[in-house]
This record gives sequence, structure tokens and C-alpha cells, in this order.
Amino acid sequence: MNFIWVSPHNSTMRRQSDSPSLQTVDNCFDIIEALKELDGARVTEVADHVGLSKSSVHKHLITLKRRGYVTMESDEYYVSLRFSNLAEYAKYRTASRRKLFQFSKSLPEFAGLQVGVIIEENGRGSYLKPELDENPFTGPQAGSRVYLHGTAAGKAILATLPEETVDRIVDIWGLPQLTSQTITDRETLRAELKSIRSNEFAFNNGENNEGIRAIGTAITDSNDTTLGAISVGGPQYRIDDTWFEEELPYDLLDRVEEFEREL
Repeated sequence: MNFIWVSPHNSTMRRQSDSPSLQTVDNCFDIIEALKELDGARVTEVADHVGLSKSSVHKHLITLKRRGYVTMESDEYYVSLRFSNLAEYAKYRTASRRKLFQFSKSLPEFAGLQVGVIIEENGRGSYLKPELDENPFTGPQAGSRVYLHGTAAGKAILATLPEETVDRIVDIWGLPQLTSQTITDRETLRAELKSIRSNEFAFNNGENNEGIRAIGTAITDSNDTTLGAISVGGPQYRIDDTWFEEELPYDLLDRVEEFEREL
């Protein structure tokens, strides 16, 4: 894979839920995410990034370091490998996730395009990812979150959900405009989901990242429970329109149906 996936959504995009929360916990996670986004940082840099006082950030970092979730190199703080233990647990927590992960690893390349599998968590999409390739920063990483309405796999998942569930997700997260192509109103989204239900696959034409196209389809078990969705995508300039729109969807559907029969 030789294109770089860049998330347009970072910790500066605050949680949109009206649910009650503890500000201290919110601040702590903002600090953790800042350390990742900054690739390590000093106290002052973190404080400037998250908009908190240096003394508050320092207390959080000292606590996280004592608990083993942050490590210090010279005068800079970094996220530690202890998070990997939690991540591995989350990734393999259920049998369906383990099967989805194995499925994503077993898929061959589609003309050098990127294959991704996401699951729905709390109304957002979370990526599962197979073994890291030569460049660990290529493509979305495991646990990266996306808005469901902006991705092919996300829309494929939404199309399997009851309309009231989709409305609830939109109530919580909205339909933020991620690019000039993103769907931003409910009626357009409803029409899109109706088409996806009919075709069994969804397209993403630069709706999450400018210049990136993808196709996705949902993965369900024998009880019609949605386990997640798979997408195949890449830079628009590398994709032949005819193949992408008329051949790839049915190749992808065949592979997913074969996997579903094994569940």
C-alpha cells in the first residue's frame, strides 16, 4: 500500500453527546490522544495542544506514568506499550471480532487497494486491522474511529440498522461535513441507505478524505446480525471507473457471502 491515510478528525473535535461526563476523565483522554498526535511531547506542548494549564497536564502525566500508561524519554512523554494489552483484548474480545480479523487477513489485494474492516461502536466506526505492513502509518490503524455516514463501510452498516437507530446515531453525532462530498442532511442519507439496501454495497467518493474512493458491504451472521463491514479503496487516480463500479462490487460480495456461509 503506498498512499497515506490522514484522519481529518482529531481530539479537537469534541464529543457531541449530551450525556453527562466527568471533565477530569475527558481531560485525561485528551492528553493521551495529544501524546499520540504529537508523537511525544513536553508538558508545555501538551498543555498548549489541549488548552489546559501546565500544572494540570503535569499531574495527569505523572499519574499516567505511575500507572504505566505513559513513558518518559528525556523530557518528553510518550504513550506506553501498556495500551497494547487493552487494545488486543478489545480487538479479540468476541468470537465474531476474531473471525472478522482473520477474514481481513485472508483477503488478497484488490489491485493494490487497501482493504479495511470496521465495526460499529457507540455510533461510530472502529477499524480492525491485520498485521502491520512495512509502513505502520499507512492506512487507518486499529481502533481508528470514523463517522459512519462518511465511509463506504460505515454507510453499509447504517443500511442494516433500523431507521430509529440511524436517527439516534445522527442525533448524537450529527452529520459533520468531512469533505465537499460528504452527505450532511438526513433526507439525502435516507435515500442513500435505501439504495445501499437494494444493491447490498455502498460507495464512498471522497466523502471522508478528498481524492479517496471506496466500496463497502456489510457482514452479517446467520441471524442477520451485523458483525461489521468491509471496504476496499484507494486514491481515485489509481481506480478504473468501470472495474470499480461494475466488477469490484460483485467480487467483494462473493467473498463476503463465502465468509458468511462459514460462520
